[in-house]
Amino acid sequence: MKKRIRIIFFIVLVIGVIGGGVFYFLSPSNKSTEAEAAEEISLIQSSQKTVTSEESDANRKEPKLVQPKMQTESATTTSSSVETPEASSAPTETQSSEPAEVAQPAQSEATPPEESTPTTSSAVQQSSAQSNAVQANTIYVSGQAISYQNGGMANGQAIIDSDPNHLASTWGGASPFSGTDGLNTHFIGHHWGAFDPFIDLSVGGKITITDGNATPFIYQVNKTAIVDTTARDVATGKNLYSEITSTGGGERVVFQTCTSETERKILFANIAG
Repeated sequence: MKKRIRIIFFIVLVIGVIGGGVFYFLSPSNKSTEAEAAEEISLIQSSQKTVTSEESDANRKEPKLVQPKMQTESATTTSSSVETPEASSAPTETQSSEPAEVAQPAQSEATPPEESTPTTSSAVQQSSAQSNAVQANTIYVSGQAISYQNGGMANGQAIIDSDPNHLASTWGGASPFSGTDGLNTHFIGHHWGAFDPFIDLSVGGKITITDGNATPFIYQVNKTAIVDTTARDVATGKNLYSEITSTGGGERVVFQTCTSETERKILFANIAG
């Protein structure tokens, strides 16, 4: 389109110049036309310069639009080429180095348990020796140890109520207990509680009792009975209160525990041997 405009303009210019010359030569007396022609030529030249300058400006603007695109593409290419190796190499180094460092301590930790085995066994031997030691004021029956206190009739019931699962107490007979005084001592304890082992104990069963000095005495059950709350034997109707709570009858012990709200189990045991 621009080329067409320039061609047309050039043709008009040529025609104007030729026409002006012919008119000049045909009208020699009109000198003022020379000045007008000169002005027209100057106007035409200035218009050509304006068109040329506009075309040159247009030509200079076109590369500026292309260069930013080229720079952006190169920057994008450069950044993508740099970021790709960093993302791929970092995880590889972390994954390959960390497992090797963790695996080494695991081998060193496996050694101490073998070295500490003798210490553990000796500790077990010491604890078993301590467990075999006899404790003072304790009743040993059916593999269980039951602590007792010498509460007598005044405090016996309160003692076993204070810790029904672990404590027994003297009640009737001689108190405190002695395995050498030749007297009867009556022990009480709760079921369900500290005296649970006596529920299944029968004639022939053995009980070891220690005094305040941890001296052990062995007794063997020679009779059992179920009595009501008044100490009457439910099988024979005989009242056993005196036999249960008195101090007579030689070196012996009696154990009492509940089987229900209205019945008690009584075990009589004499000193063994």
